[in-house]
Amino acid sequence: MNSTTPTAAAKARNKFHRLTAGEQQQILDLCEKETYEKVIELIARPRAEGGLALETSISGLSRFYTTYNPEAVRCRQNAQFSKSVQIRHQREGKAMFEATLAMVQNRIVETLKAGRALTEMEKEFRILKTAHKTFLEDDKWRREKEVDPTKAYDDFLGLTLHCPEADFVRNDVPSDPGASDTTVDDFDRETDEDFDLGVWQEKQELQRKQRAALAEAKKAIEAAYAARTASTPAQTPAAATPESPTPSTVPPTSQSAITQATQATPSQLGTPSAPPLSSELHLPSLYEKFAALRTDNSTISHQKTPVFSHFSPKILPNNFSPPLRPSSGNNAGKIRIKTNTAT
Repeated sequence: MNSTTPTAAAKARNKFHRLTAGEQQQILDLCEKETYEKVIELIARPRAEGGLALETSISGLSRFYTTYNPEAVRCRQNAQFSKSVQIRHQREGKAMFEATLAMVQNRIVETLKAGRALTEMEKEFRILKTAHKTFLEDDKWRREKEVDPTKAYDDFLGLTLHCPEADFVRNDVPSDPGASDTTVDDFDRETDEDFDLGVWQEKQELQRKQRAALAEAKKAIEAAYAARTASTPAQTPAAATPESPTPSTVPPTSQSAITQATQATPSQLGTPSAPPLSSELHLPSLYEKFAALRTDNSTISHQKTPVFSHFSPKILPNNFSPPLRPSSGNNAGKIRIKTNTAT
């Protein structure tokens, strides 16, 4: 069924571009002279006082003025023309460069056939050299791996692929026979700004979901770490003896030896290792879940991939609790979890 009337949802929306031409021009003129804050105040006044009795926002005014002021409209018109040329040039550009080179060669050949001396054609051969160099540079550019010389043309084909069968529907006849089954609702009237806004909103929603999922995975990992720490039996520290001085009394020359000892593995120290991590914690699956969220490094650049390292609780003080998120240094922002103490 053909329909030539806007939808109810579209009718209900208050849009600046649906105001009368005079009202739109009044707002544009105000935006030319005043700030958005002042324009909001002026158009909110009663119509009897020169206002429009409209309450609006800075973002709404900015969108209207950025879209409809004369220079912005002219820019969009020129961009529309340029895009049409770009699309067609991407389809035919390589042939045009080669045709230009061929036509320059033809002129030189025709001039030589007419009997002109080579010594008098230095300018023509410089032009030929420039045309040939330009052709070779364009050909080389099209062969670069990072270059997609027909992207705009391909996007254009994808857009036209979903066009309705009829290009238009007449709104002055009850049932346009040339429209077939096409209705006004089938036509895409979304502007570039509407499309970009939709893409931006989808990205924001995706980032929000990723942040929530990352926070959930982090909590699960921290809970697993806490459970692992609680399952490790506490040990009573051995009494200090004269033969084993505290680090504070060790001479500087022996400090490196103590550092090596504190970094030794349980087997090197001759102490029994802690029981292996319980399989119920499923840390590998948590890690996979965490890593799977890092599919787009460009959207959440401040997050870091978690690092799983190995260290023994047997060589650390009983009350030792390593920070989960160092605030500085090379490991800033990384989460470190004890995952394997069995040797």
